[in-house]
Amino acid sequence: MPRICRYDELVKPYLKNITEWVSDLTEGQIARRLGVSTTTFKAYKDKYPELQDALTKGNQNLIEELKSIMKQTAKGYYKENTKTRYHYIGDPADGKIESADVEVNKQWYPPNVAAANMLLKNLDDTWSDNDAATRENKKKQLEIQQQKADNAI
Repeated sequence: MPRICRYDELVKPYLKNITEWVSDLTEGQIARRLGVSTTTFKAYKDKYPELQDALTKGNQNLIEELKSIMKQTAKGYYKENTKTRYHYIGDPADGKIESADVEVNKQWYPPNVAAANMLLKNLDDTWSDNDAATRENKKKQLEIQQQKADNAI
């Protein structure tokens, strides 16, 4: 009788789950959840391309989700908050509800300049937040690094 590979038993059935877990867990935590060591998990990543693909897809999904959140934060947004108050008949411990009032509030979260700046830096090649002083400092740093490199030779 052929021996069943532990990968086929412990990892392969959970590839879809792994794609989802990437957004909340580290690879070490995923390995523990699957019941394998981190060393074995790394070996499986090298040996089984479908595992690496699941992790890559999960990371891509996470990046897209974070971009979306960052864009929303940069522009500002409203968030609906719902509060429900229950009116009980007699003792609330009995759990008999007579009626309920639902209160919905919209809260405004203003635009975040740091988020907008980060998005522009990373998504727009033409954007530069370098003023003259910053450029001059960078130039001096490069000159110092060059001098250090020349002196080391």
